[in-house]
Amino acid sequence: MLFTTGPTTSLAGASNAPAIIVQARDAVAGLATTFTGNVTLAIGTNPGTSTIGGTVTVAAVGGIATFPNITLNNTGNGYTLTATSGVLPVATSGTFHITPALAANLTITAGNSQSANARSVLPTPLTVTVTDAFTNTVPGVAVGFAITTGGGSLGTTAAVTNAAGQATSVWTLGGLAGAKTVTATSAGLAGSPALFTATGIVVGLRVWSGRCITL
Repeated sequence: MLFTTGPTTSLAGASNAPAIIVQARDAVAGLATTFTGNVTLAIGTNPGTSTIGGTVTVAAVGGIATFPNITLNNTGNGYTLTATSGVLPVATSGTFHITPALAANLTITAGNSQSANARSVLPTPLTVTVTDAFTNTVPGVAVGFAITTGGGSLGTTAAVTNAAGQATSVWTLGGLAGAKTVTATSAGLAGSPALFTATGIVVGLRVWSGRCITL
C-alpha cells in the first residue's frame, strides 16, 4: 500500500483536498491493477486527539482507493493517517496539520462577577475565548469591549484574540457604589455580546446627620 496523494493541511471539519489516494502495489512495487479489496483509513499520529470523519473504507478500483471527504475535527500539528487492507503492509502518510475552522462562539472565561472598591482596577482582567464549531480556539478574531452601565474606564476597547483564542481588557470601576456592566462583542458569533458584571464598593462612607455641635 502507498499514499500517492496524501492528506494536506486543512481546516477542522473540512474535507481534505485534494482527495486522498492510496494504491495497492505488487511484488515489484508496481500498481496492482487487479486489486479490488477494501482499503480503510485511520489516524496514525493524533496530536489533537481528533476523530476521523467521512467515508473511511472504500473498495479499490484497478488497485486505486480514493477518499474524497476525509475530515478531522481537532487542531494539531503533525497528524498522520494509515491505510490498511487485510494482510497487505500498512501504509503511513506524511505529516499534515489541522487548523481552526471559522470562529463560531464567544464565551466569558475569566473576570466575571467581581467586586472591588470604586475607582479601583478589578483584580482579574475581563477575558473571553473565541472557538470554532468544534471547540477549537481561534486566534486573530477582533473583539470589542464597552462599558454599558456604571462608568469607569477600560484598558482597551478593541482587542484581538491571541494564540489561545483569548481577548482581554482591564476594567477600572467608576466612582459610585453598585452594579456595573461591560459587554464583549464580536460580530456574527454565538454568545455575542457577552455581559460582564461587577459591583463597586465605597469604603468609609460618612452620612451627614444634620446635627451641628457648638463648643
